[in-house]
Amino acid sequence: MPCSTSPARARTPSPGPGRSSNQGQGHDEACRVEAWQALLNELGYDVDVDGLHDPGSTTATKKSQTEAKVLVTGTVDKTTWQPAGRRPR
Repeated sequence: MPCSTSPARARTPSPGPGRSSNQGQGHDEACRVEAWQALLNELGYDVDVDGLHDPGSTTATKKSQTEAKVLVTGTVDKTTWQPAGRRPR
């Protein structure tokens, strides 16, 4: 089941051979990851919106956390979402 990430907000590449948008995680988690990746793209980071935790998404998350002056962990929680949602796009 696809997530409801808007194509206008997200660059959604083909997952590629042997990969699916929720491989190794539940559908809801994959959708949350896609939503975060779409927001990262809106903020100017170039990440694949595929619902997968990958090094590119982690690096962009850490950069976003640094800019937002929150604890840099590479993990998305409330303290990461809230400042990102308020920053200019």
